Amino acid sequence: MIKITVDQSVEDALEQSFPTPYGAAYRALKKYINVVESMINAALLRGLTPEEKKFGFYSISTSDLANKGGQIGSQKIRVHKWLRENKLEIVETVVAGSKFTGRIQVRTATRFNEA
Repeated sequence: MIKITVDQSVEDALEQSFPTPYGAAYRALKKYINVVESMINAALLRGLTPEEKKFGFYSISTSDLANKGGQIGSQKIRVHKWLRENKLEIVETVVAGSKFTGRIQVRTATRFNEA
């Protein structure tokens, strides 16, 4: 089971952009991290290909991550989109999959540590 510890700078940046209501940034980031953890753990249960094992990739759907990862602010901005736009991504897409290739690979980013 993988647990993710996010760098404090990510939470601080999110809190600075969305200061009200109090604690909203923390809750949104926590929900997003929980979704990432569950998707990575599901990928581990499905099994990793030799390439994924060698390079430390996990096969997860970034569109599902964006949709399930939650929204923040009065304009309901997706947390995944906000992180990507502010260069604070938690996951990094290595190979973009499609319905034709059937491949989805995401590399774990340097913004978290596996415990």
